[in-house]
Amino acid sequence: MFDSFMHLFIEKSKLTKYALNVKIASKILDIIDEIKAVSFKQEKFPYEDIFKIFDAKIQREIVAFAGSPLKGLQILGLFETRSLNFKNVIVLDTNEGVLPRLNIYEPLIPREVMISLDLDRLEQEEEIQRYQFMRLVSSAQNVHLVYQETKDKERSRFVEELVWEKDKEQKKLDAVSVTRPAFRVKVEDPKKVIPKTKEMVEVLKNHTFSASSINMYLRDPIEFYYNYVLGLREKEDLLDEPENRQVGIFVHELLEETFKPFVGKKPLIDAKFRKYFQKVLDGRFQSTFERSMKSDAFLLKTVLDARLNRFLDYEAEASERRVKEILFVENSFVDKIPLSCGEINFIYKLDRVDRMETGEILIIDYKTGSIDPMPKGIAQIEEMALSRENIFEIVKSFQIPLYFFYLDKYFEKEDINAAFYNLRTLELHKFINEKMGFDRKRIKTAFLRALDFIMKEICNPEIPFST
Repeated sequence: MFDSFMHLFIEKSKLTKYALNVKIASKILDIIDEIKAVSFKQEKFPYEDIFKIFDAKIQREIVAFAGSPLKGLQILGLFETRSLNFKNVIVLDTNEGVLPRLNIYEPLIPREVMISLDLDRLEQEEEIQRYQFMRLVSSAQNVHLVYQETKDKERSRFVEELVWEKDKEQKKLDAVSVTRPAFRVKVEDPKKVIPKTKEMVEVLKNHTFSASSINMYLRDPIEFYYNYVLGLREKEDLLDEPENRQVGIFVHELLEETFKPFVGKKPLIDAKFRKYFQKVLDGRFQSTFERSMKSDAFLLKTVLDARLNRFLDYEAEASERRVKEILFVENSFVDKIPLSCGEINFIYKLDRVDRMETGEILIIDYKTGSIDPMPKGIAQIEEMALSRENIFEIVKSFQIPLYFFYLDKYFEKEDINAAFYNLRTLELHKFINEKMGFDRKRIKTAFLRALDFIMKEICNPEIPFST
């Protein structure tokens, strides 16, 4: 198996164009021949065991690169350079830990015992390597020292010594200029194109869309195809730490349970409610996070306690949160929107809808993490050339516009607005403002024009899903 693979690899790849690779391939073929000749070669092994044997064998191998001593490139170890002179020398990996390379722990006699006997082999080994390195540098006309500088890597103490000597000689710091090579790597992701079939189009026309699905199509049609046509979802690892999405679900469910009793009346954030809220929070947290997070749970609990208590303070005291009546809490609504490609089903899940003391109907979408972007001004939306890219850049998200469009039907004679409610900063980002304008008919017309274009593209069999 390995034999066939290596011969195919040598024949079909560019491996033979690089001399060093040829040496490695030759060594692998020698190992394969050696394995073929073992006494138990007729025994049957699972492929995994054969690979483990091969892997263990190849990890111990060293490939020597032989060359002519009179011309061309010579690849030598540090000790092989002794007593030789060179015109050009390139020393690779002049990093601390590689040069010098010192074995701190002796396998037979502990280092402490060696030191007590005045036998410090570590110091002797460092001196030997320093001598060989300095001898190599001084015997060459041109020397290039190559090293890495990262968080966990630094240049060798031998290089530092050379630089310091040069600084002292010229009586200034940074006397030796360092060339920092850079490589520009451009990886081109091949364009993916997935044609639509008649069956796909029929499924899409009968699908119940949400704002999230439309936003995903704007962002990446291929991702939309995987999620909403093939029904594929990334598998959730239950052993992972809770991420923002899980915390967001927890907070939404908590607010639904605690504020649901206020539907149809004014919310009262008093001591009794706060006690009830804390009890529900503690119980839900224990059953949701405490068992999986264990010792880390207290930190998340502390953050949630602080932020949600600030939220309750804001709900009780802020002038812009004078709520007369809570109309809906975590309600789902299904609607049909007539578009040029036919009637399309939409589903909306509203976190909360309030009737404010000012008489305004306010749709609220809670956000525990990043906030979806609000659309740009109404004039830009009306004037934009219709394309998926332009709609993504200018409309940005259909979430709030779709909520607004749906409830506008039921509150035609009342002022309505929608907002993202950031539970971290306690800021309300409102949809209708001076930038968006206050003409409801104009807003609906502009967004329906953009939505109609996107849905027509999604349901068009001639337009494939593509990046």
